[in-house]
Amino acid sequence: MSTQFFCGIDLAKYHFSLHAVDDRGKVILHNSFSRSCVGTGSNV
Repeated sequence: MSTQFFCGIDLAKYHFSLHAVDDRGKVILHNSFSRSCVGTGSNV
């Protein structure tokens, strides 16, 4: 059984957002990271 999903990345000025939905439109991932913590490996 295969599950399809759509993933998007928002590369904004001060933060990055990751968003994914499954084939029924249900959100399966939504995370935001500040630009300052992306290069350091820190999780906020």
